[in-house]
Amino acid sequence: NCILYGDWLDGDEKVFLFTKEQNVIDQIPGYDPTWPHVLSVDPAMSVVGWSVACWSPLETRWYIIRAEYLKADKSEDSPKTIINKVERKCSKYNIVRRIYDCHETWWMTTAREEFGLRYIPVRKDNRKKELLVNLIKAVAERRILFVGEMQDCYDELHRADWHPEKDHVIKGATHYHIIDSLQYLLDLLPRDVEGIKKPLTYDQELYTLHKKEKKLKEEVARAKGYNKTRKIRQLLRFRKRHARKGW
Repeated sequence: NCILYGDWLDGDEKVFLFTKEQNVIDQIPGYDPTWPHVLSVDPAMSVVGWSVACWSPLETRWYIIRAEYLKADKSEDSPKTIINKVERKCSKYNIVRRIYDCHETWWMTTAREEFGLRYIPVRKDNRKKELLVNLIKAVAERRILFVGEMQDCYDELHRADWHPEKDHVIKGATHYHIIDSLQYLLDLLPRDVEGIKKPLTYDQELYTLHKKEKKLKEEVARAKGYNKTRKIRQLLRFRKRHARKGW
């Protein structure tokens, strides 16, 4: 392609072996929005990189169907409105898991308190190299495929260069929020896809825990009652037995 059509040849400084011909498809065969989807966010108050993966039970593999930016207006947006905008963009999908950057605790707290949503933090400490390498391999080996036009995402994958002085660090890494969201996504994709269920909201989870606690208390009370009755019966048998002996 480089010789015949003038396509760019990626140099050694490039991080990802990514081409639209190899890594992008037009659509998922038989796609259904009720299939399991996972949302991943790399949040900031100025811009949020976010991505959505879909599991196809027909193809038995994961696809990246959304990967883009949400730009926030500092003068108008709050943590609540930013999260609401991302959630509205994903409202048509069956989201079974939500992932976020563990350092941005405001996202998890606001999502839980304002929307009753549970976000799982990705463990990043001393794992930055591991997370990046995992994404590089997944793209190169086509373990994940991208669907449709996602220009911001493809630009980042093409543009990402290695830092000339730091090992396994992207040059200007703090500006690659979509790539970060993809790293978190890949790290916490459900392994047992067939067994995953849509997560409970925060209120539903509290209600479920309350029911379990209530049931446990009832079982304890019944056990105490049973033990008390048992002791009374043992005492009556003891008295009856010894009454016959004339004690």
